[in-house]
Order: sequence, then C-alpha cells, then structure tokens
Amino acid sequence: MPLNLVGALLLILGLQVRAAAVVLFLYLIPVTFIMHNFWAMSAAEQQFAIESFGKGLMIMGGLFYVYTFGSGPLSLDQKSNKSSK
Repeated sequence: MPLNLVGALLLILGLQVRAAAVVLFLYLIPVTFIMHNFWAMSAAEQQFAIESFGKGLMIMGGLFYVYTFGSGPLSLDQKSNKSSK
C-alpha cells in the first residue's frame, strides 16, 4: 500500500501516531516542493499551484501538532496503555 494511505490509516485508528506523523511530514516535504512548484509555472497555472502548496504546508502543520501532542483519548494507543496497567 502507498505510504500516505498507511500513514492516514494509522492516524485515524490512533496507532503509532507520532511515528506516522513524522513519516508523513518527511514525505510531504519533497512532495509539496516538487509537485506544487508555483514559482516555475505560468500565470494561468499559478493560482491552483499556490493553493495546493498552501494545503501541503497546512497538512504539515497539522502533522506537527499531532507529533507534539500525541494521540487523543479515543485512540487505540491510549486504550492499549490503559488495559496493560
């Protein structure tokens, strides 16, 4: 399966969210800069590329938030920690 699909499933389920957030963050850096290089496009293509570039940066910000604060109380990681105590 593709990396972004596996990472998204891990985030949704709440399994290993910090590791998934780091991997997805590192994956999005080259993808955002290579796929949405608005500085090298014509004026007609620039608007969509700028919006997509901004979305990539916002997703990276969200992943940084998840890495910083971890999974929430409804995640499978939290449930497994409570059952092991």
